Amino acid sequence: MVVVSSLYSNPAVGVCQVSSLVFNLFFENFKTFGALAVCQAVAHLPVLIFFASFYVAAFGAETQSLVESLSGDVRRFLYESQQPYSNDQGSGDKNSLDHSSSTAYDFSTDAVDMTDPKKLLGLLTAVIGLYVAFLVATICITAAFQGAFVRAASEIFAGRSPHWMTCLRIGWKKMCSIIGFGLCYLLVLAVTAVIWFSATILTTINKETGMPNAGMTFLSVVAFIGLSVYFTCSMTGAPTAMIVENKGIVASMKRSWQLCRSSICFILCSTLVFYLLEAVGRIAIRKALQLFFIGSSAATMAVIMGLSSVIVSLLIGPLNAILNPVLYFSLRIRNEELTIEALQAELELNQSIELRSGQGDGVYRKVDMHDNDDSMAKIPVISAV
Repeated sequence: MVVVSSLYSNPAVGVCQVSSLVFNLFFENFKTFGALAVCQAVAHLPVLIFFASFYVAAFGAETQSLVESLSGDVRRFLYESQQPYSNDQGSGDKNSLDHSSSTAYDFSTDAVDMTDPKKLLGLLTAVIGLYVAFLVATICITAAFQGAFVRAASEIFAGRSPHWMTCLRIGWKKMCSIIGFGLCYLLVLAVTAVIWFSATILTTINKETGMPNAGMTFLSVVAFIGLSVYFTCSMTGAPTAMIVENKGIVASMKRSWQLCRSSICFILCSTLVFYLLEAVGRIAIRKALQLFFIGSSAATMAVIMGLSSVIVSLLIGPLNAILNPVLYFSLRIRNEELTIEALQAELELNQSIELRSGQGDGVYRKVDMHDNDDSMAKIPVISAV
């Protein structure tokens, strides 16, 4: 907890210090974040296998139906056209032509018409339905674990040792709120884009050619990108506000706007530096593995690169999730003079007080508060003995 203590004592955190703080938090609490990352990968794996098997089965059945619908002569032609001719037949190309011309194939077929609108519509509906179901499952898993990572980071900033099971349970409870925030965020951007570009086209259209002015359109696109970046940075604290302050979707967006709107440059620069370091680290790992296994076969290198990508993804996921809470708490400590005692009280006020049992078995129990007459009620409950 040394890193967190230094943040409270020195709230003037620089851009590069944010990335350092993220990495230090992750490796100091590798057990918790590593367990959550492995659980997230395990949760995604069955979903991926399940829907991949459906895709393979659907396209396999469709291909088999197509082949079976072909006539015997067509299938024989497709088979024999792939067979090499022996050298004693003479020149390959010439004899191939002679062979194909000397064989009479009946291409009349009783095949099912693959341009049948009903058949194509059914296949397209099945594919789209599977894709949407896969997308929904992936979004739900990602949102639940994002909430878990945010909760773990919040516990660390409160001076506690987070347990992955409790963090995951709270993340699961906040899953719908996090998904709702993401949908509201996309909706705001989409509506703004429609209004923005509609106004641009209507105000810059050339009456003679009927086309909008190219220069003004380019400037409008650049301005919209800047506006989107500003809005994105101002919403950085929303997911953390949901977990820490128990805010709703709209309330968390308002809270994030209030907290982050005056620190857009700090948030943007910190995020860019973090992702730059992340990209450099990813490239360095791949290059190091290539140099270490130089001379290996292509198959071996493919397996090694695949495994390295999986391992790097397991590390990158928690780091990306920790970045937003770090920015959120940095701004609160700097602008609102947040203390560790105030954060502990806030977590206890907005969530049920669940403390881990002394056996370390991951079982949590609710602790009843003392009566007002009890002097012990003035002491905040921090840990269970």
